[in-house]
Amino acid sequence: MLSEKQIEDILTKGLIDSRRYNLALNQVYVAGKRIDIVLKTNDNELIAIEVKIKDWKTALRQANLNQFAVDKSYVALCSRYAMPAINNISRFASNGVGLMIISPDNTFKIVLPPKVTNDSISNTYKNNLLSSLSLSMA
Repeated sequence: MLSEKQIEDILTKGLIDSRRYNLALNQVYVAGKRIDIVLKTNDNELIAIEVKIKDWKTALRQANLNQFAVDKSYVALCSRYAMPAINNISRFASNGVGLMIISPDNTFKIVLPPKVTNDSISNTYKNNLLSSLSLSMA
């Protein structure tokens, strides 16, 4: 079985290779919280992915918190343990959090797309995160 770190690496590489994102970083700290993966598009859209093997409830709680600093937030789970999350997809939808499943062949599928976060508080944190990401790229 893959570790969370291995899943993070697989997702990061796959998402960068898709060329839809110009930056993908693992373990990004924002306001005292760590986000497993942060992606940045060419349009400065920020996407957070919270990776777990099977603990979907913790992942959902963390992904929900991530929305304070990004435009979209996902939970990524191993397909072997994803059925309880899929059975509770309405909890993801009501929180605006997307769900993606990682298959044994290291591919991923989006089961539920996230809603876009857009409020003044999240925009402040997002702008701070964009600034720090720009500095890390320099």
